[in-house]
Amino acid sequence: GGTWYYATGSGALVSGWLNLNGAWYWLDPSTHAMATGLHGCNGSMYWFNGSGAMATGWVLDGGTWYYATGSGALASGWAYVGGAWYWLDPSTHAMTTGVQEIDGVKYSFASNGAWLG
Repeated sequence: GGTWYYATGSGALVSGWLNLNGAWYWLDPSTHAMATGLHGCNGSMYWFNGSGAMATGWVLDGGTWYYATGSGALASGWAYVGGAWYWLDPSTHAMTTGVQEIDGVKYSFASNGAWLG
């Protein structure tokens, strides 16, 4: 638990995006608190691990899979990843499995989320 902050050498608290040792972190502009888990910033959703580092690629959080693009923003809608199509819920960004109706059409997805065609 607890809340983490990042201070410069002069002691000023950092807010916004921070690149530290090759990893990206988000520090809330008003509270300066470091984000973890699912977090919205600048109009996009991101996922940050327990150390606060932004994720890219597939992320499993509480039994739900998400896909973070190269920019870190969570994908939504159709996404082509590793040679397969996936549907990521436009509101929750969660990966779909089983049968899902999208725009009035039923699609089938494998347990790994890949569209079965």
